[in-house]
Amino acid sequence: MLPYQPPPPMTCQQIRDVDAYAINTLGIPGIVLMENAALGITDWLLTNTSPAERARVVLLAGPGNNGGDALAVLRLLAAGGTSATAVLAAEPDRYRGDAGTNLAIVRRMGLPCLDPEADDDLPRAGALLAEATLIVDGLLGTGARGAPRGRIGRLIERACAAGARRIAIDLPSGLDGDSGGVSGRCFRADVTLTLLAEKVGFAGASRGLLGQVVVLGIGIPPDVVSRVQK
Repeated sequence: MLPYQPPPPMTCQQIRDVDAYAINTLGIPGIVLMENAALGITDWLLTNTSPAERARVVLLAGPGNNGGDALAVLRLLAAGGTSATAVLAAEPDRYRGDAGTNLAIVRRMGLPCLDPEADDDLPRAGALLAEATLIVDGLLGTGARGAPRGRIGRLIERACAAGARRIAIDLPSGLDGDSGGVSGRCFRADVTLTLLAEKVGFAGASRGLLGQVVVLGIGIPPDVVSRVQK
């Protein structure tokens, strides 16, 4: 993993501002930032989990960028010889932009991907989660508001009831990254692989939700972060 010196904790809006600056001003495509995130996450998973924990990996993928990260991780794990299954949290046509690109790649590769249009809504997903040894949460990101509802809420509930080791991408789904508050169901992570910087809300959040926090870079230099924050 490339060395990375994370900046101080940031608000969710500051994170979005840095992403927007990198994409619109520096010209780094969003899909490149997503790939960088997925590479860091995959490297951490392969380095810090045991073969037994990677025996049955389930990635929960929402329709936003966190879900795109999870789908890219699915592809990268497969490239390294680790089999995994993705569970989509929404109908495939809701995956657009960079997340849609990664879903299309996953489908062309024929990687295991459970979606609510092709399969019974929850029984198969519930069975996968109950048998999983490692669950990766890519359901909701910093832009989510309010309590997780519908299929996402039910997937969180089943993931938290499972005996697997649980890893959150960026922040546990259901946690407010600014306040650290929870308004409903929330993914309980053993490890949170947060991107770019810790979120200010982590200071007030229960460590029982975050677990160990690891900050991963996504290819944006620290001086760029400082420039945007001024």
